[in-house]
Amino acid sequence: MIVLANFSDFASAPGTDYLIPTWPGPALVGKKWVEVTQRRDVGPGFEGREAIFAWERILKLMATSEKGMKRSKRSRCGDRVAPLVGCLGSEDPQRGA
Repeated sequence: MIVLANFSDFASAPGTDYLIPTWPGPALVGKKWVEVTQRRDVGPGFEGREAIFAWERILKLMATSEKGMKRSKRSRCGDRVAPLVGCLGSEDPQRGA
């Protein structure tokens, strides 16, 4: 999981990308990068290089590509790709929050 937080008024210029030089690279075979906070897949070639907006937080996760953002019966807090989404900031003692 990768978290990027922009604690400033800085934003990418229109039509440009913010490049993260320490990004781990393309997704492994059979997986894909998912932008969890926006519930969307990151397109091939855009791993670690997308526009950034002022005061934005980005949460990215490498997930199994076959299921995508589909809900899972096994997760009571959210979906298979990012079970944390439904519980982020919750008072659930089992999740330690």
